[in-house]
Amino acid sequence: MPTDGAAAFARLAAEVRHDLQDLDRLVAQAVEGAGRLGGPTPDTFVVYGVSKVVHDFYLATERLLSRVATPFGGLPNPGPGWHRQLLEGAVLDLPTLRPPLLSDRAARQLDEFLRFRHRFRTLYAFDIEAEPLQRLITKLPDAHAALRQDVERFLGFAARSGGGALTARSAGGDWFKSGLAVAERSGDEPRSGREARSGGGDPPSGSGAAGQLSATAGAHHCPRPPFWEVM
Repeated sequence: MPTDGAAAFARLAAEVRHDLQDLDRLVAQAVEGAGRLGGPTPDTFVVYGVSKVVHDFYLATERLLSRVATPFGGLPNPGPGWHRQLLEGAVLDLPTLRPPLLSDRAARQLDEFLRFRHRFRTLYAFDIEAEPLQRLITKLPDAHAALRQDVERFLGFAARSGGGALTARSAGGDWFKSGLAVAERSGDEPRSGREARSGGGDPPSGSGAAGQLSATAGAHHCPRPPFWEVM
């Protein structure tokens, strides 16, 4: 009979590997879509569709980061900086909990897709330009490879630890769904039907492991070039 920690880790690892499969699929779709953006006047619907796939790449990345952050350090507190703090928190070394989930290199690469995520959500479809979108997609395979390599390394660490840092509750769906609800209402995002389905509760914060993450989040920052100036 597996221990609670081992069972919780097995579930977490299975969910993370499912996220990785989603990311593989999204990258393949984005690269395929980039080939349809050529020509002097690309169709607005095609440009929007491809940009939505690129947006979804970061959405899936954020779901993966949230899934791991919940039992290993806690999610950032709700607020306008939630999305950036989640990415920055992934590069922190939390000695009593976990090594960094992401390398600085991977975080720098993903940061551009975080900025595109915000840009996508504030533009009308007819304002999205094909050429800068194509340039961004050329960077996607490398960012994806760096993310996948770091996540596989982290899963190896968690497997070697025997799942001792996890509990069945913290790896379960409720806290993760609550984290997605926080993401929905943080920063530029309105409340949505997805939040209503998520359960709506806030992740643990302010004390213990989550407090440690909040207290150290300022020590590691992803570079912030001008606000996705290519679009």
